[in-house]
Amino acid sequence: MDTSLQTLHRQIPGTGRVEDTLAYIRNPYTFIQEHCRELGSDIFAGRLLMEKTLFISGEEASELFYDTSKFSRKNAMPAIIKNVLLGESGVQGLDGEQHLHRKQMFMDIMTRQSISHLASVFEDELDKRAARWDGEASVCVFNEMCSALTLGVCKWAGVELEESSRSQVTHDLTAMFNEVGTIGLGHLEARRARRRGNRWAAATIQQIRNSGREASEKSEWSPAEVIAFHRDLQGNRLEEDVAAVELLNILRPTVAISVFITLGAHALHRFPDARPSSAMDDDELRCLVQEIRRFYPFFPLVAARTSTSFDWKGWHFSDKQLVLLDLYGTNHDPRIWHEPDRFDPSRFVERKGNSHDFIPQGGGQFSENHRCAGEWITIRLMQVAMRFLMEKLSYEVPEQDLSIDMSKLPALPASGFVIADVKTDPRPV
Repeated sequence: MDTSLQTLHRQIPGTGRVEDTLAYIRNPYTFIQEHCRELGSDIFAGRLLMEKTLFISGEEASELFYDTSKFSRKNAMPAIIKNVLLGESGVQGLDGEQHLHRKQMFMDIMTRQSISHLASVFEDELDKRAARWDGEASVCVFNEMCSALTLGVCKWAGVELEESSRSQVTHDLTAMFNEVGTIGLGHLEARRARRRGNRWAAATIQQIRNSGREASEKSEWSPAEVIAFHRDLQGNRLEEDVAAVELLNILRPTVAISVFITLGAHALHRFPDARPSSAMDDDELRCLVQEIRRFYPFFPLVAARTSTSFDWKGWHFSDKQLVLLDLYGTNHDPRIWHEPDRFDPSRFVERKGNSHDFIPQGGGQFSENHRCAGEWITIRLMQVAMRFLMEKLSYEVPEQDLSIDMSKLPALPASGFVIADVKTDPRPV
């Protein structure tokens, strides 16, 4: 680059450390936000796994990050995490026309009717579970939600789940997101869970393809059939192992909603004044769910690489530069949110936001960007679960450590939020 142009570039502030990996691991959710505040900048440079990395935060940073002419997802996430959490050759690692075509497969599944069906199946599963909880000394909300969501999403997706395999499938789908960020035995178990899950999902895809259902009307296909019979841009079916990965990319994230539901139970207990006046008020319930998604930790960040060199606000981005966007910090940015560390569902009553200032599951547009295709499912199933906890159950919250460990991915109460003296007597609403 011409040295006369270099002088026009603003110096990107840095962390001052030779390596930032350990500092990030200790503090994955607020690492970016804290450094941005300390440096007075929406961008700073550091090193993760010895690679120069740019960290960005805020609404304008999100607008930049989701500019598909400047960023690519290819080789952005560390393989040790990506291969366990997302699998290989899935939609999250694609760009351009390939990404748009594959993403449309998922969007075709996310119809209003389909999501309503999933919500109904999940609600039925919760009702069955509540009958078993009645009189139980204690119930772990996180564990029960992982199980209920596994059974519900498999039934909705058209995946046959034999009773003998339910426990293993639940364990594996949970481990893929609950243990992937750990170090040591937990991560090794997540890798084993991914291998077992891939084999199970591939066998499911093969069974569906052998069923002869491809000749039926597409409108009658289950979500699993949509994936099994999907054709790429060349008109070919997805490779069996790739179709298996995409099937898991429907099942695993749905089971991961157990994190938000558990944190929602935590919110109902910790912030009783913020509870809706009626569990049947859809607007109040929507505001509660959105504030849970904003306030609590879920994904800390997302990764991409620049696909070209460019300047932004006077800072220079090199080609193939690793860039991490701060999701949690943007959802707690005081420039966007009044008193961001206060839990307040009323902030969503008349809120006029956009696709870059509220990004718990990524930003941008669903059809054009890498924003999570399952966000609508997340919101709907959280509404079902919050209404269930408020309307259909009475319970006590026994003494336990309810602090949320922000060094863990995902961040949850160590107990998984235990409730006791559970009764199915409906509460007045």
